[in-house]
Amino acid sequence: MRTEFELKLIERKVMQKRGFLKLSLYGTLSLIFSTLMGERVKAADISKVNIQGFRFSPKKVTVKVKTSIEFINLDSAPHTATASDGSWDTGTLNYYDKAVVNITKEMKTDYYCEYHPNMKGSLIVDT
Repeated sequence: MRTEFELKLIERKVMQKRGFLKLSLYGTLSLIFSTLMGERVKAADISKVNIQGFRFSPKKVTVKVKTSIEFINLDSAPHTATASDGSWDTGTLNYYDKAVVNITKEMKTDYYCEYHPNMKGSLIVDT
């Protein structure tokens, strides 16, 4: 019989794999569609958001269309960056995991961590 600790470890590994697969699928589809649509993002057009101390830093992100946002988790706890309008999601980010969100249209949305809903940020994208 497995202990509660072992069950939690198994659950965490399953969640990590789901987050990785979700991120891999989103990243692959995003690359395919952006390539087909001629909307390749330059490596220099990247804005970075750190997740540390159960906060997004910077909390407010303002970027142009065709910019990528890189989220990196610097906390030991898992986090996500999930758009309130459902337009994008990083999936689960564990310690030092990174995820890139490619911005292809104008928008204004808040985002939050699914594990810690009190963690919030905002994104403004303009042309």
